[in-house]
Amino acid sequence: MSRALAGVDAHPQPPSGECPPEDALVRFAEGLAAPSERAALEEHLGWCHACAIAFAHAAHTGASEPHASDTTAPAVRRPGDRLGRYTVLGIVGSGGLGVVHATYDPQLDRRVAVKLVKDFAHDEGARQRLLDEARVLAKLSHPNVVQVYDAGIDHDGAVFVVMELVEGQTVAEWLRAEPRAWPAVRDVFLQAAAGLGAVHAVGLVHRDFKPSNAILDARGRVRVLDFGLARPVAAPTQEDPALAGDRAPHTRLAGTPAYMAPEQFRGEPIDHRADQFAFGVALYEALHGRRPFEGSELAALRQAVLAGARRPPPADSRAPAWLSAAVWRMLEPDRERRFASFDEVVRALEHDRRSRARGWWMGLGGIVAGLALATVVRVAYPPQPTDEERALIVELIASARSEAEARRFVYPEPEASPFTAFSRVRALEALEGPGRAAALAEAAALRSELATELRRLGERYWGDPGARGFAMDYYAMSLLFEPDERAAERAGLSATALQDLERRAAMLDFSGAELANARVLGALAAEEVDPTAFDAIERSPTPPSSMTLERARGAARARARPAAARTHASSPATAVAAARAPEPGPPDPSASATAAAAAAPSVAAPTPAVTLDPRSDRDPPTGPSDAAHRRALATKEIAAGRASYRALELDAAATHYHRAIGLDRQAHAASFGLAEVEFQRGHLSQAITHVQRALELSPGRASYLVLLGELYERASRYDEALATFEAAATKGSAAATKELERLRAKLGR
Repeated sequence: MSRALAGVDAHPQPPSGECPPEDALVRFAEGLAAPSERAALEEHLGWCHACAIAFAHAAHTGASEPHASDTTAPAVRRPGDRLGRYTVLGIVGSGGLGVVHATYDPQLDRRVAVKLVKDFAHDEGARQRLLDEARVLAKLSHPNVVQVYDAGIDHDGAVFVVMELVEGQTVAEWLRAEPRAWPAVRDVFLQAAAGLGAVHAVGLVHRDFKPSNAILDARGRVRVLDFGLARPVAAPTQEDPALAGDRAPHTRLAGTPAYMAPEQFRGEPIDHRADQFAFGVALYEALHGRRPFEGSELAALRQAVLAGARRPPPADSRAPAWLSAAVWRMLEPDRERRFASFDEVVRALEHDRRSRARGWWMGLGGIVAGLALATVVRVAYPPQPTDEERALIVELIASARSEAEARRFVYPEPEASPFTAFSRVRALEALEGPGRAAALAEAAALRSELATELRRLGERYWGDPGARGFAMDYYAMSLLFEPDERAAERAGLSATALQDLERRAAMLDFSGAELANARVLGALAAEEVDPTAFDAIERSPTPPSSMTLERARGAARARARPAAARTHASSPATAVAAARAPEPGPPDPSASATAAAAAAPSVAAPTPAVTLDPRSDRDPPTGPSDAAHRRALATKEIAAGRASYRALELDAAATHYHRAIGLDRQAHAASFGLAEVEFQRGHLSQAITHVQRALELSPGRASYLVLLGELYERASRYDEALATFEAAATKGSAAATKELERLRAKLGR
């Protein structure tokens, strides 16, 4: 009922144009009409009485020609007709099982919507069931569910349901009006999820949720509506037996096929998880501009849904991976693998909000825990998990290991899976209830297991100077699972950079460049690395830089050499000789983007590449040559940061700059780069702090002073801006001189 409660005028004027053909109404009823066609049909059905009747019939039967049935299309009332005590004002929409009229209630002096349901002429039981369900809904009062006021039977035996008349637009219309950012889409669907959860709480299943069955009022409040298909939980769908095959092109479908769950197509008893599937289809469509299952014809669509042939999110999707992962779970063909309830759906959709709040609560929790431990010691046996919890714990453990085996430790691979080992461990840690203690214990063991594997991968490549950047990434990822002193030293990440990596890993929020580099380390982590494996990565739509691929191929060739040759090539003396590089200076603006050597996560078996003293677990002694090597790596990270910055990949640029600072605390160019990044983000105070640090390390550098002057001006600190531009101008900076003249003219000085 795309405009059922949209609050359209009670006496709409029909636009010019002929009625659509009946096959168009059938496509619309089955949810297979193109977006442009849907919009035109919705507008037409808002005023055309004849088409509203035909559409209601088509939506129920899926056929353009009537056939024998125990039901008939709903009657349509003209303005001035009566439905019980309600006076009809006009039609405001039509749905799968009825036509909605705007009416006037003289007793309460208000306008209400009255849905005239299809006529169950030969099924008194069905008629009574509809009345009973309407009365259940009338007792439900929830801000995200349209309020049902009354229900009854008209003088001609037709069932009608009285609801609030909401002024607004359907979610489908809201989505079509203009492109919507994913946070806005998520917030709208969060309200719909809360409404569906409330419906389920009273023991009903909607069975036909879709964007046109939720309305958004002028204040942004969403209400779920059109409960003409609502049924008690686990009620059979009573589909035509012919639905099991493709022999009947016009089978009776209870719901809109484009949003129907596999169990509905199979004619099985359904529960609230069928609504969750429909909700997932609608949210996927809202986020990505297309539906998750292909099929322009009903038979093809049914086959895709039953096979679970979900389309991965588009490569250019702006939705974060954690949100795509939640939608992916809603679309599981096996309903046992979907979320257990809409409460869980709501928590999944609020993932980023809970992640932001967790840091503050962890700090407070530490204080509270310390006070509690200081006052009371309690020894108790932990509660035992239920069978359902135990099954979920086993599933999450298996899922985490499966992601690790696929070398998706921290970074997702959207075309293959929206999950990572890290996200599965966090899901395990988020379990509540009696099984929480067991889940946390298993999560701790998993963290140690996965961190050990990542450290072994770091060891594999640490001794190869050309592959040490990859090793650093393995070590950095290991720190997300558990702390380790040596891994922290070798990762070369500052505390701020590590926290940022953990935040983005929790939200599965990575740039395309980072995910491209992740595929490289995925290939490097194989038991036997094939140098040709990088050819396919290079041909992908978003390949890593050519420098990264060349370094990866070199590392693969080094792994393929006999062990004795590898030991010689990766000995400390060889590594030191290969690491000689010039002292870092300001990055060359013309440096190629391929100078970057940044990679991302993976997994595989270990082969230590550095010969260590068997009597000690310490690294070989470090000295001036090792320091030179770290400065050389820092210079490469700075160049990579500049390349990312020029490509407007600010998160990736910041990561490279933080790595550079971790490698070389004197890397003033990295601090300057961070200042530029924060300037672009609009974080003036952070940008000022970074450029001041750069000037401490490289006093008087004119380009740094010019940026600081610009920042001061943006922050309305004009006297400091003038003084800074003057200092840069005295060093011969033409840019500073021009800025100084401009600012003086602006200030009238």
